[in-house]
Amino acid sequence: MGKLLVSFDENFRLTHYKGSPMFLDESIAKDLVITRLLETYYAPLKRFHDDSEVIGQSVVYLSADKVRDRESNLGNFIADAFVEFMALKRQKSNSWTDIPIALINSGAIRKSIRTSRRKPNITRMMMSEVLPFRQRVVSLTLPGNVLLETLEHSIKSKGKSRGGEFLQISGIRVAYDLSKPIGERVVTAKVFCDLCSYPVYEHMNPNKPYNVLVNTFLANGGDGHATLKHKSLNLKPLYAYELDIVREVLQLHDYIRPEREERVTYVNRYQKLTCGVACYHCSLLMMFVTGLPLIIYYQIE
Repeated sequence: MGKLLVSFDENFRLTHYKGSPMFLDESIAKDLVITRLLETYYAPLKRFHDDSEVIGQSVVYLSADKVRDRESNLGNFIADAFVEFMALKRQKSNSWTDIPIALINSGAIRKSIRTSRRKPNITRMMMSEVLPFRQRVVSLTLPGNVLLETLEHSIKSKGKSRGGEFLQISGIRVAYDLSKPIGERVVTAKVFCDLCSYPVYEHMNPNKPYNVLVNTFLANGGDGHATLKHKSLNLKPLYAYELDIVREVLQLHDYIRPEREERVTYVNRYQKLTCGVACYHCSLLMMFVTGLPLIIYYQIE
């Protein structure tokens, strides 16, 4: 808080300024009108900042570390929660679900939760800090080739951009080759079957439509996922928020312990160097000194 006075000439160039901060302490009374207005807006949000409401338990650390460039166990759990939520809503059917896939932009996941066997409690406030944007979840249909385009965009920057386009996924296993050009990096992609009695991975068919769960940010093309906005079909809102879905699924389980499951893997990430004569003699010397075989690798960045 402070006062700042500035003067400009006829060409809008700054000619003079002066000012100073105003120190506010308890000697200055609160404005009652503003205080009442703030209380009006704060009341609906108060429950999200209540750190005493336990909504679930985890016996493992729920990691968002480097979530923008790799699979995370927290991302896996949230994506799985979307799929489980919809599967539980499906009644009187012989199939386990009709929406077996969920995608979450990593930019939506903002914080880890430091749970453990000794401190397993997950509170509403903790989870609202993980998912702070109050995004609704929607279902949509993607042709297989569009789903492949979406997976390609996920790995476009290899986690080196400031965006959150890298996807946390459920119901998909995808292998990338980072040595390939952008747009050609998906080597294999498998998806959970739908309308089947239990989930089984099958090869993705570019010509088959797949039902997918995403948040509204992704559905509107957020983080560069324009294909989801322009090439998706049958968009249907669930009228449920990400946080409410996660809370409901947490309360179905005594505890959770999500893992990194190699849903996203890489091929040709490490390659042997082709050694010349000097490299060969160097290797022999190192083997003689250490008594260990030596293989030199480099990582494709």
